[in-house]
Amino acid sequence: GLTLAGEVAAAASGESYEQYVTRNILQPLGLTSTTPDMPETERGKRLAMGYSAKLRDGSRKPITFFQARGIAPAAGYASTVEDLARFASWQFRVLSNKSKEVLSHNTLRDMQRVHWTDPDWQTIWGLGFSVWRSENKTFVGHGGSCPGFRTQLLLKPGEKIATVFMAN
Repeated sequence: GLTLAGEVAAAASGESYEQYVTRNILQPLGLTSTTPDMPETERGKRLAMGYSAKLRDGSRKPITFFQARGIAPAAGYASTVEDLARFASWQFRVLSNKSKEVLSHNTLRDMQRVHWTDPDWQTIWGLGFSVWRSENKTFVGHGGSCPGFRTQLLLKPGEKIATVFMAN
């Protein structure tokens, strides 16, 4: 679905998905270290090296570089802890001030409410966010993974608390 949405945005705007997202979302939000695709030129520099699971001898090997290519809108983003913290702060600001910065308050709030529940009630999704409750508190988040990497952004909107987890 996110890949299709990226194609729709590109077709409607007349520019590439990467150009559209950078100009209309990333730059206005000040996410200067976030890219809509994995930057291979930064591998081993600003972009950590991804490693395999432990081999029988206990060692790990570097993973072949992952490029999402055609599914970049769904699986290609690269970011930093600082930019994900800015993204969380932006959400808290829009939700509390009811301002319109890239998205309206109502749109963001609607994205963070439950729209779909798996039949086992273990997986609950908003629009682009997983949503769950624990001890009468609502949590919103989104994670990502590709070979050698795992990321999770977790928000408690009611308390304006966010955590970012990144591993390679």
